[in-house]
Amino acid sequence: MSDDRPGRRGARAAGGVAAPQGRRRGIPQLRNGEVPGVLRPVRISADPGIAGCDDSAVRTGHWSGLTRVVVRRRRQVVNRSALLGKSAHGQAIVEFALVLVLLLMLVIGVFEFGRAWNIYQVITDAARGGARMAVVADPGVSQDSVFATIRNALSRAGLNPSSATIRITGWRSGTGTPATVTIQFPYTFVFLRPLMGWTSQSAAITLATAFTMRNE
Repeated sequence: MSDDRPGRRGARAAGGVAAPQGRRRGIPQLRNGEVPGVLRPVRISADPGIAGCDDSAVRTGHWSGLTRVVVRRRRQVVNRSALLGKSAHGQAIVEFALVLVLLLMLVIGVFEFGRAWNIYQVITDAARGGARMAVVADPGVSQDSVFATIRNALSRAGLNPSSATIRITGWRSGTGTPATVTIQFPYTFVFLRPLMGWTSQSAAITLATAFTMRNE
């Protein structure tokens, strides 16, 4: 019995072999290593990356009734991924530079204020020792000996005693009356001074402390 259906006769007349059953008419076939790109109408071009050329993966017989398919090769996709990777790397460097500046300023601030607090504790201890010595009813103790004791305490802590201003009030004013030792010491910032616009070498803040005890 002969098969008069036009589809099979057309296939045998064209090539002598019927089209494979697994391949559906109108579906583009892609090669290994190629990925489909953006679907859009195109014209037949000499560009090897566009369907319709001799190097294209889409066959001419599959074009009927369909919009042409733009096929991008895997190399194009890889190149775009590499460009995106370089862009992200550059953005990370810029963000790190901004964060690094803030981090350095934070570390410098902690160092400066920690050093100032340490000096304040030193002059406070020196004022306490001088006040304790000043209120004791000892005829052998004079104001000069109290000043010497305070300066020695500052010197042992690594501070310059000549930079300190020392005052004693209520010296031997009577039993039960208060005696106060006041110390003022200038502190110069090491790193924050240029950042704050202090151009003078003598620009500093004054740390002041006082300690009061009653005369014995």
